[in-house]
Amino acid sequence: EIKKEEDSSFEWDGTTLDGMSKDKETRVWLNHQRRGYQSETLHENKITQLNDLGFSWKGPLVTTWDERMTWDERMVELTKFLEIKKEEDSSFEWDGTTLDGMSKDKETRVWLNHQRRGYQSETLHENKITQLNDLGFSWK
Repeated sequence: EIKKEEDSSFEWDGTTLDGMSKDKETRVWLNHQRRGYQSETLHENKITQLNDLGFSWKGPLVTTWDERMTWDERMVELTKFLEIKKEEDSSFEWDGTTLDGMSKDKETRVWLNHQRRGYQSETLHENKITQLNDLGFSWK
């Protein structure tokens, strides 16, 4: 509404907005709405409200845990971290949840939890499940 007041010719394309598109929290929120819609978990009243605004369900998708790293890059990071921990302490056994040193990293905690949600909702690809199982990942 504010943008429309500033420029009466403004038409929202339903994706992101100039100025707003640089706001990571807003992009992540928009992405979350699209994912909820695609997985049919977004409440009907929210769908209606967003439709009334001209929201595009086909807008750009970004990851919710870190826009810069792919799933494979995050997996490599986790694998390397576990290898280093094992080298430092040969008795180290990962409980499959979070890690000392890594558990303070919010993006990694979010990513680990995102994998659990994907597994529970049966949207996580089998090859990713296998890779995480191979590391001893805990789905709980």
